[in-house]
Amino acid sequence: MRAALVCLPLLALSAIACDTTAKLAGGAPKDSVAVLIKQYQDQTLAATQASAAKDSVITELGTATKLMDQLGDVEKEIGVKGASKGEPVEKWDARTTRRLEEIKAHFKALNGRLANLSKLVPENKKLQEQIASLTATIDEKQARIGELQGQLAAAQQENTRLTGVAAAKTDTIHTLVDDSNKVYWIAGLKDELLKQGVIREVGGSKVLLVTTVGKSLAPARTLQTSLFKLADRRTLKEIPLDGRYEIVTPQDLKFVQASSLEPKGRYVQGTLGITDPQFWANSKYLILVKK
Repeated sequence: MRAALVCLPLLALSAIACDTTAKLAGGAPKDSVAVLIKQYQDQTLAATQASAAKDSVITELGTATKLMDQLGDVEKEIGVKGASKGEPVEKWDARTTRRLEEIKAHFKALNGRLANLSKLVPENKKLQEQIASLTATIDEKQARIGELQGQLAAAQQENTRLTGVAAAKTDTIHTLVDDSNKVYWIAGLKDELLKQGVIREVGGSKVLLVTTVGKSLAPARTLQTSLFKLADRRTLKEIPLDGRYEIVTPQDLKFVQASSLEPKGRYVQGTLGITDPQFWANSKYLILVKK
């Protein structure tokens, strides 16, 4: 009797179990199972994509940080006009412009990658916020690059202007120096030089109201440079002569080679040797009259 009472509950449990198994085996719709499997797969894929996207965002953040550091270095250089020692300004400008363009291109590519990452995890609010924040920062840096490029272009224009001004000043200085060293000389017969208006006769007195004696030669009051030979006082060392000549202009004869001068007077013969440009200190014109 006791054994029969024990077996009754066991039989009841077996019946319930069998009924439940039958319902699960034959009563559950097959499409519901497929939906569950699909949901599981989607969730797994979403989790995988979210994890990969998170890793990618971290990687891109590192890339953005490096680019920002590079941009900061360039900005400092532009701020202090930090051309490398000995490097021409034009070369520094070109190098800095190229670096800005490279950083700008990297930022643009980075923004493109972030946009693609955003599409992979549309439901992940945290990642979307991180991506949006990083994208906004990159946009700010790109705008800053535009400002720096404008500053650099303005600096290049100013450098070009200053270079032109400096070149003009240099040309002016060279012209002034060259002009200050221009000297003019002429050698010829007395009558020819009188006729050309290069020299004039001064002083003297009449003898028997017919002949004037005691006249001397002097440079004309106005001299035409076109009648003279042009030379540079810095390089003119010798003037070859074909005879004996009188110097009628006030050159300083202590700067003439002794072998060129006669012991008395302002006469030279053979080659007129000039020992120093100070020879021209009293006059930039030299007139030699043949005797």
